This record gives sequence, C-alpha cells and structure tokens, in this order.
Amino acid sequence: MEERITLCGDNCIECPRYNAHSEAELKRVAELWYRVGWRDKVVTNEEITCSGCSSHKA
Repeated sequence: MEERITLCGDNCIECPRYNAHSEAELKRVAELWYRVGWRDKVVTNEEITCSGCSSHKA
C-alpha cells in the first residue's frame, strides 16, 4: 500500500480529513473529530479542510 506521511504525521492516503471532498464529508469528519476528542468543538468546514502539506507536493 502506498504511504504519504507528511508534516502532521498522518498518512494522507488514509486520512479522512484529506480525503473528504464534499461539504457533507467535511462536516462528518469535523463531527467525528469532536466525538473522539481531537477537537473541543465541531469546527467549520474551512477549519477542517486539508489539501495536503508541502512535504509531498512538487
């Protein structure tokens, strides 16, 4: 399986935040991250959106 480990330490290939493309998917990720304790509140789609970091971009 391909891996893309980036500055945040996550593998982008498996990251739900990186792979969320629709507004609904982003909202579900934000709600999930709140439920598992990775955020203190459900953040906005703008805050949860990730397009990858510079460690793997050409």
